[in-house]
Amino acid sequence: MKPETSSLVFLHYLTTVFDNIRDAIMLIGIEPGNTYRLLLVNQVFLRISGYPADSVGKKVSEIVTPEGYAFLVQQYKKVMRSKKSLEYLRWSDVPAGRFAFEVQLLPVLNTVDECAQIIVITRNVTERENLREEVKKLRQRLEKKHPS
Repeated sequence: MKPETSSLVFLHYLTTVFDNIRDAIMLIGIEPGNTYRLLLVNQVFLRISGYPADSVGKKVSEIVTPEGYAFLVQQYKKVMRSKKSLEYLRWSDVPAGRFAFEVQLLPVLNTVDECAQIIVITRNVTERENLREEVKKLRQRLEKKHPS
């Protein structure tokens, strides 16, 4: 097999895996002037977020709300400084609606140990978080009826 053919087969394999993971995957590029750009997404990201495919290539500030962007910049800076993975849970308003997302940010370091990109892995946990809230409310009602 020629090296070009081998590379194409490998790229096809990676694309297939990338688009069939159940979590939303994004690659964020870090540019001068605290600019962050959406470089790559999988199909799950487009489906669960409702963002259009043409969001790829745009600055993150052009895609999300100003409030959401301010939060993201804080998280991106933490990952860039620590050079370690960061996880958080956040409710977000996206074009598809309001959802709870578990998010993991992974720094991608270059050859001089600087964070050049950030991989974002996002899982929609809205159903789980709604159930937790229901259980919390039920416990509060029970405690009112039957105080200890």
